[in-house]
Amino acid sequence: MKKNSLMISLLAIIILALASCKKDSTSGGTTPPPSGNKRVVKYEVTGTYSNKLLLVFTAVNAGLDNVTTTLPWTKEITYNTNVAGIGIGGNSVIPANAADAGKTITIKIYSGGTVVKTSTSTADANGIVNLSTLPFVF
Repeated sequence: MKKNSLMISLLAIIILALASCKKDSTSGGTTPPPSGNKRVVKYEVTGTYSNKLLLVFTAVNAGLDNVTTTLPWTKEITYNTNVAGIGIGGNSVIPANAADAGKTITIKIYSGGTVVKTSTSTADANGIVNLSTLPFVF
């Protein structure tokens, strides 16, 4: 339980830092936001891992939301343009299963229907996996 609280706190700090940043439109290196006043984002988590995961992601109001789930998992959220950055991370739910050792989990973030971020993690010898926060700034 303490590990889950630590993960949620860490993700909250990262997301709040991203949400408070303003991106200069001339700096390049980012995908331009979709037109209009909304940004459609899809989180997709897939892989061969079979244990439950606790996923923490940016909620529609730029706060945090979480879900305990198995793979595959997807979630589509429409954010207002005042949300400058989003993210997703998580970890395996304890007790883990050693049979999941070496199995993988891939996280993808789609913005406007295009993959803008991706990350793959592998479970350790005990079947435990920590999914580093995958941030995206619009």
